[in-house]
Amino acid sequence: MDRMKSYKRWIAALALWALPLCATYSQSIEQDVREDISRAADIYHSYEYRPTEISAAPEGYTLFYVSHFGRHGSRFLEGEERYASPLATLRRADGKSLLTAEGERCLAIVEAMAENARSRWGELTQRGVREHRQIAQRMYMRMPEIFAAEGTEVRSRSTLVPRCIMSMAANNERLKELNPSLNILRDASGRWRDIFDDNRMAHRHVNAAAEKRAAEWRMRNLDPSRLMHLLFVKPGLLDRRAQVEFMQELYTLWADEQDVDWQGESLATILDREELIACWKCSNMRYYMPFGPSEYFVWRRHDARRAVQDLIERADAAIADPRPSADLRFIHDSGITSMMSLMGICELDYTTTDYATLHEHWAIYRITPMATNLQIMFYRSPASDEVLVKLLLCEREVSLPLESSDRCYRWSDVKAYLSGRIDDRKPFPRKAQAA
Repeated sequence: MDRMKSYKRWIAALALWALPLCATYSQSIEQDVREDISRAADIYHSYEYRPTEISAAPEGYTLFYVSHFGRHGSRFLEGEERYASPLATLRRADGKSLLTAEGERCLAIVEAMAENARSRWGELTQRGVREHRQIAQRMYMRMPEIFAAEGTEVRSRSTLVPRCIMSMAANNERLKELNPSLNILRDASGRWRDIFDDNRMAHRHVNAAAEKRAAEWRMRNLDPSRLMHLLFVKPGLLDRRAQVEFMQELYTLWADEQDVDWQGESLATILDREELIACWKCSNMRYYMPFGPSEYFVWRRHDARRAVQDLIERADAAIADPRPSADLRFIHDSGITSMMSLMGICELDYTTTDYATLHEHWAIYRITPMATNLQIMFYRSPASDEVLVKLLLCEREVSLPLESSDRCYRWSDVKAYLSGRIDDRKPFPRKAQAA
């Protein structure tokens, strides 16, 4: 059986499999989170495939190239301190016999989590491997013109961070299983982090300010009083700031449970639903400030422009080549989020200083969950010199502020628009406005 017939059978199977999972974004973000509390995990939300119909390219046009930017898959928390800090708080209280029965249970949960993650800080989990294999499989099914073709060149690049390399390997391995004739070129280099996730400017001008604002916001908007009474014989054992930070630490451990396929007792039995939602709102604001189109993004723009420039250059090279091809990049959340903010993707382009309502309009769990992916599909026709493009974020169509037909844009328009967005001489972002 040839690959095209096989592809059609795959599509039919996928449609049947995905039917019960279909979801829309028609409901509000907070309703979406309350429907499935795992979405409150923010950037730690493991990849959620939510199928939706993708409009067809205009008649006569054929897909010939895809430009892909993907975050690594689900992982362990990056550093031992993530566990050591809440453990120290609980152990100090335990040493003074100041833990309640629930406090002792919380200590046991965190100790088990820390042991599960020991010496695996930041590593890709098996869930992360599955995420990238499944995304690769759906790319193959969605784009047979590229991935089912004989000898297509697939250029894969990754940063030197092991979780990105492992994500690239999982993706490439699945594509190669589906089509052994693919010519997959792999490269992992520090150079790619310089291009796709260069934080130098942002670190100097944004991160410290964002962390300060986020800490202040948590102090005003998190109420740890119930949690303190639940866990400690003397709820005032910690000062107010320490209470808030401890609550946020437990939230982060809870958020990563889904990424590691945690089988033990959940911290959701310690933190209640409203506390998780409150922590989510604070965390969402924390990531919006340096990486979203916020009042601070003018600095992040300098770092993100390299990735957009790479998109343009690689696309132009692919357009000049008559053969189908793909560029696959495996990078980090900060790089891909800021790149998409710089691109001004309509669904993400929300600038405000009213952080109390931010979560109603901008949600990082939809933008940059684990294994998030931006797929830019390129089409051409023998009857026209015009190349058309379509953008998918997490395998759902997204828009640019340009004239289009069914969200299909002329590459000449997109290229001119993106070139303007990365031009340092032009003011960006627009003046922040309170909602």
